[in-house]
Amino acid sequence: MIMDMNGKISARIGLDLRIVLLILVAAATAAGPSSAKSPAEDNLIGIVFAQRALNLVAEFEGQADTILVELGDRVNRDQVLAKLDSPWVRHDLEMARANLSSAQAELERAILERDQAVERRERRLQAPDSWSGEERAEVSYDADMAEVQVSLARARLAGDQAKADQLTDHLARAVVRAPFAGVISGRYIEPGERVNEGTPLLRLITDTDLGVRFGIPEHLFCLLYTSPSPRDS
Repeated sequence: MIMDMNGKISARIGLDLRIVLLILVAAATAAGPSSAKSPAEDNLIGIVFAQRALNLVAEFEGQADTILVELGDRVNRDQVLAKLDSPWVRHDLEMARANLSSAQAELERAILERDQAVERRERRLQAPDSWSGEERAEVSYDADMAEVQVSLARARLAGDQAKADQLTDHLARAVVRAPFAGVISGRYIEPGERVNEGTPLLRLITDTDLGVRFGIPEHLFCLLYTSPSPRDS
């Protein structure tokens, strides 16, 4: 697979350099006979580079579960490239979901007790002569405290919900997707390997917007500039 990737790059380099040589030959022909060495006899060495390249890294500590691409594979945008696994994150998520269910039950119980306390208070307020002032104050206090317990239960539920959402989002990032279409130019891990946050997993480059860099000998460089045309005079 590595040899295949290098072959593709070498073929692209050869194509780009042949185009440049054709331009130089045309320039030399237009300039007339010359004793200089023919451009076709010169070998130009250059490199092809991608205009866009990105290292895809692990976003949390875990283990490489599945690598779905090989070196040289072309991938589409949003295609799944790899999957990570984090047993402790999954465990924390299960615990968070259990706490969330418990908090929901606590809230429902607090609301029921609040409603009962409010109902007792209303009954005694409707017949004030049947209850002492101390008894009326006691049921009012119980109703107020029941309302406080409802507020606390709601706060605990919101906190547990936020923790579960955070862990769910964290675990969703275990699926590594291609941010843009391109070619896999680097594969740094294998299934089963441990990774830390920030560990490089794969390298993705564009294959539709490539550039080329190469050096031109001095005796060929002058051929890039021909005599001006009559329109430029």
